Amino acid sequence: MSVFPGGKYTLADLHLSTSVDKPMDKFGGAWRGYMEKLRDGLSVLREEDTLVIPGDLSWGLSLQETLSDFRWIAAYPGRKLLVKGNHDLWWETRAKMERFMTENHVEGIDFIHNN
Repeated sequence: MSVFPGGKYTLADLHLSTSVDKPMDKFGGAWRGYMEKLRDGLSVLREEDTLVIPGDLSWGLSLQETLSDFRWIAAYPGRKLLVKGNHDLWWETRAKMERFMTENHVEGIDFIHNN
């Protein structure tokens, strides 16, 4: 039996910017409509699925600046596992991030960090 029932997906470098002014659309070309493309792609997720995000979830610089990005990704069904990326400057200890999620009522996101 798999530890991760359902479908397994990986999506890196989301660079969400729902609360900071750094939208990926500014890069033009294939980046236009970036958030809509993400919404379309993530629409396949089901409650039994697992999405691994191996880094660069948000352009936020602090946990508080990432809150709306966490809520955005948490709104999709399934389990989300986050790994630290080189642009995740908000990343702190796993305990602090888990406490932040609990205090802000964000569910369905777990962190892979020294565990």
